[in-house]
Amino acid sequence: GINAEYGVIWMLDATDRERIDQVREEIQRLGREDNLQDIAFCVMVNKVDLPNAMRIEEAEELLDLPNLVNFRHVRFVDTVAKDGIGLFEALEWISWAYNDIISSAVPELPPPAAPTAEIRPKLISEAKPGDTSKGLSTSSGLPAVSAVATPVALSPIDDTAEFMEKFLETENSLVDSWTAHDRLRLMHALLRVDGRRVAVKKAHELLQKWYEQTGRARDVYHCTHVYFLIQMVDFAMKTDEAAAKKNAKSDQKKDEKEEEKRVELPSKAEFVAFLGRHPFLCDPDLIQQYYSAKLLLHTVASFKEFALPDLQPLPSLISV
Repeated sequence: GINAEYGVIWMLDATDRERIDQVREEIQRLGREDNLQDIAFCVMVNKVDLPNAMRIEEAEELLDLPNLVNFRHVRFVDTVAKDGIGLFEALEWISWAYNDIISSAVPELPPPAAPTAEIRPKLISEAKPGDTSKGLSTSSGLPAVSAVATPVALSPIDDTAEFMEKFLETENSLVDSWTAHDRLRLMHALLRVDGRRVAVKKAHELLQKWYEQTGRARDVYHCTHVYFLIQMVDFAMKTDEAAAKKNAKSDQKKDEKEEEKRVELPSKAEFVAFLGRHPFLCDPDLIQQYYSAKLLLHTVASFKEFALPDLQPLPSLISV
């Protein structure tokens, strides 16, 4: 049998429909094992980039897991393992599910508590209703804002298209004025235009190349740190989208306009407003809420591949 206390990740070959019945039988066998009755089960639908590969909807229908097993939580993730696509999503979900199971909570995060006065910077009092800058709590993985949250500092390039072009060319003026918030601006733009799946891969490739070409010691590429920042930016963007959907009328034409708007590069002003709504992104100590220095700085593997946080799970997009 398999010794899996809380979760199992199953890699499914999306190009191999002939063995799908065999896969169902094997998963059903696992589901009958006593120690696997109350676990989280994640199916990574791999090789979805290949011609004639199954998509999530087909894999879900063919496996029909809800009628096959009694796992506590089940999730399917589109994956291209060779490119790292989908790996973070699967690990993030397993982390959330693990936290849910050990706490015996329902699969929905509770409303966060209001922050204490000690961690309430100016940006929080100026934020609009519904922002993640309000009601932050570390108890459920949601980020808190420390007193050291820094003001927004960006390169002087206003046009986002020009900013992206200079970044791709590692143009000297941008290299000299580059800030930590410019890195967030890059991630925000990639997520807006390309969507999470493509943006994650692009951000890693582009930032690794950037750090290698700039040759600055302070810009050492750290895989786990980059993944963490992408996750936090994406979490904030999903929060905005959820708030917009809640307040918007169910008008199809309006939804179509919003879809069209989503693929445009965000302006610098839009990004500054985004940081204003989510000031935790400006907190230089944000990552310390989730990772110990031992794991982040003294574990060599975390520099080259993603490591799950060891202090608390990352905020879950499932709850947004």
